[in-house]
Amino acid sequence: MRKLITSASLVACLALATGCPNTNDPGVPTGQFGVTVNFTNDFGNPGLVDCTTIELVVTSSAGDVFRDPGNCTDLTWATGLLPLEDYSTQVNVYDVNGQLSAQSDIIDSSLDVDGELVELRYDIVEDAASFAFSYLFIPQGADAKDSNNWMTCAEAGVSDVVLRATLDADSSNWDQSFPCADDYAVEVGDYNPLGDYTISMLLKDGGGNDVNGSNDEAASLDYGGQINDLGDFVFEFVTN
Repeated sequence: MRKLITSASLVACLALATGCPNTNDPGVPTGQFGVTVNFTNDFGNPGLVDCTTIELVVTSSAGDVFRDPGNCTDLTWATGLLPLEDYSTQVNVYDVNGQLSAQSDIIDSSLDVDGELVELRYDIVEDAASFAFSYLFIPQGADAKDSNNWMTCAEAGVSDVVLRATLDADSSNWDQSFPCADDYAVEVGDYNPLGDYTISMLLKDGGGNDVNGSNDEAASLDYGGQINDLGDFVFEFVTN
C-alpha cells in the first residue's frame, strides 16, 4: 500500500507488469506533482526525524507504482514526468540507516492536463503515531470467519469499545473510546507518543460497566505518522 518512483525525469519503474510508461515520447501527455513537506510535532518533541532520504510514492489507479526522490534540504521539489492518471500519493522519510523515520497520510490526486503541475502538501507528525484495529462479536464456539455468526452491538450488549494503550516507558495511559458500530470497519485512533505499548481492549455497556475484554498484547509505534494496524479483536459471548 505504501511504495513508489525513481526519477529525475522518469528513470525507472517498480513492479510494473507491462513495463515503464513511455514518457519520453513527446506524443504522450504528462504532468508533474509539486511536493511540499512540513514537519509538525504533537508532544513537543521536534527534530526527531533525521531526513537523510525522502521520496514520494505514487501509485496509479491501474496499480503502477513509481518512486520519486525528494529534497531533504528544503523539503520542496517537483517530480519527474508522469502519465496523466489518477494517483494515490504518499511521502516516506528515511534516516541515515535506511530505516523509515516518518510517513505522511495518503493523498489522492490526479494529473489531467498535459504539462500541468499539481501542488501537494504533506504535513508529517514527527513524534506521534496511531493504532488501528477492528473487532468482531461471535457466539461462544462459533467460527469468526463465517459472517453469519457475527453479532451486532445490541445483541452483544456493547455500547462502547475502549482501546487501552499503556506506554511501557512511564506507564502512562492513552485510552481511547469509540461508540460500538456494526459495520466491522477499521477504526484509527488519535495520535499517541512513539514507543512500546501494552495493548488491550475493553467492551462496555450503556452504563459504563465492563462486558468483555481481551488479553494484553505488546505493540509499538516506531516512526512519525505510522498507523499500526492491530488487526481483529474477536470476542466470544455466551448466548442462550
